Amino acid sequence: EVDALSTIVSTHNEENDEEEEEEEEVKKEESNETKDPALPYLTLFHQSNAIYTFMSLLGIVILPSPDATEQDETTNTPTAIQILHETILTLIEILKPTSSNTTTTRDVKMTLRDKFVAFERLVGLLLYYTNVSSVTKEEDDEKEVSNLQILIDVIRLATVSCRMCESNKVSFVRALKQKNRNGGGMDAIIQVLRLPTSTTNTFTQEQVTLWSETCQLITTLCKFDDFRSAEEKTASVASAHGINVSCAHDHVMEFFRVGIVPVLYDLISYSLQERSVTTIEKGNDDENEDDIMDVKLAASAISATRVLAVNDEIVQCLVAVGILKSAKIALDAGLLENEKEKEEEKGDKRAAVKIHLTSSSLGLLRNLCGNDEIKTTLCLGNTESSSSSSSFLSSSIVPSIIHAMKKYKNNPIVQEHGCGTFAAMALRKPKNALRILQDNDRDGGGANAICTCMKRFPNHVPLQRQACLAIRNIVSRLVKMNENDVVDDETTTMMEATTTTAADNLVNVREIFLDLGIEYILRHISGRHQGSVDEAYAALRDLGCQVSLVKFDKDDIANGGSGTGRTMMFGETKPKFRPVFEESDELNGGGGIEDRIAAVAESNGGGTF
Repeated sequence: EVDALSTIVSTHNEENDEEEEEEEEVKKEESNETKDPALPYLTLFHQSNAIYTFMSLLGIVILPSPDATEQDETTNTPTAIQILHETILTLIEILKPTSSNTTTTRDVKMTLRDKFVAFERLVGLLLYYTNVSSVTKEEDDEKEVSNLQILIDVIRLATVSCRMCESNKVSFVRALKQKNRNGGGMDAIIQVLRLPTSTTNTFTQEQVTLWSETCQLITTLCKFDDFRSAEEKTASVASAHGINVSCAHDHVMEFFRVGIVPVLYDLISYSLQERSVTTIEKGNDDENEDDIMDVKLAASAISATRVLAVNDEIVQCLVAVGILKSAKIALDAGLLENEKEKEEEKGDKRAAVKIHLTSSSLGLLRNLCGNDEIKTTLCLGNTESSSSSSSFLSSSIVPSIIHAMKKYKNNPIVQEHGCGTFAAMALRKPKNALRILQDNDRDGGGANAICTCMKRFPNHVPLQRQACLAIRNIVSRLVKMNENDVVDDETTTMMEATTTTAADNLVNVREIFLDLGIEYILRHISGRHQGSVDEAYAALRDLGCQVSLVKFDKDDIANGGSGTGRTMMFGETKPKFRPVFEESDELNGGGGIEDRIAAVAESNGGGTF
């Protein structure tokens, strides 16, 4: 009881400190509201509904009719095209949130974004400028703004208008769908990715930027990022049951049906060619911006591929086209050391590109590990797997993951994807779990990488959750909790294949994590967050640590009580069940029931029930 009360007092003090810090932050932010020069203009823009005027200006360019056989550009004057381009750029700046914006400014931008409804016009512009964009046209070079640049900006506008807004994503995908034999927004995206902009394998920076922006649009459409409550949304996506739902899975399946997998793989293969990897490795001052754009394209295309890998069918299709090899090459490229990074601790501007490439590759590998055969191939190498499609994997990919977590130790996204990949690899696979722990020759091993990132990012809840899952999946079948536990056949076979005995492995697994201080981390870091407390409890339980769930009653605390009570787990209390059937005169002809009913009726004044 004393421990429980002290815990409540410390928790109460921490909450007060957090409230004071939040109040100070609010005061600072309120004082900084006037420092944002965009806020007055955005507020006026919102109150006057001027965004509808800008949306109407998107129609200043006349689009050809659906029945037209040839594109007629003579009807659009250079002035109209220039007005269209400036309108698109203005809308991008209005809707795009930036890190320098205050909370109020971001809220106003979110409200304006919810009002954006010109998606049919947006998809029409995508289709039109996809058809007229070609580098082989000499007249395109003479224009003040090329068709390709306008197409890039249209895609950017689509991305910023759909980001963090589920209703806008659905509106974009459904725009012009089944109208004039058009497939809607997804059909426009596929046409952009298949745009024949060059007859050779050499592409301009504009073309690479176009594909990179398109991949970012795909990532936005297939990822749930609208975490606002229903009251905060001016529009919502309602299902047949009348509740707000995510459209990400539906968009993924529709992209998969229209055949986007091989298209994205071709982009990844092009962007990961030899000159792009060489660009990362050199790191000299004579850097080529086109080569940097190729690496950015690789990161964007891999990110788009990652959000598509949501079920086993799509994962197998990705593996069939050769995505495992591309992911391995991308991960190794992100880990390459160059001479400039060795001389300067901050590195050059390739550093940000390398981090993006590494995190995208780890995220893709994390999703691919949803398939048991594939994750075993990645973890153990092709010598331990019968998969013929991954013969290039001569060794485990675990050392590369651990090295990535150590190299980019200050990046929480890389750490989260690394822990998530370990959690997926170890799930139901004792061989993979032991392989993660045995890799201690380089960078300290998987257990050390997991514990280090948990201590480095104590307030990053997704990372804490994935790390707890990784610990639990690793130790759940390798730790022998008591003498009566029985090791399954797969674990026994795996243990016999190693150089040490099964008993030694079962004991060392628990000691490895406990020696790293994981018990304190799980109790005082992961256990403090609502999003990771359940996983932390499960990890402590599987490690054999004494742990119990405690519930807090707000009403009891408000009335002066401790407000705590231990949550009973299933199986802890013996049920009040008598398995033996016994005859009873009171129930079978003894008159006991009738006598009791009559007694109750008489006590109620002789009335009936």
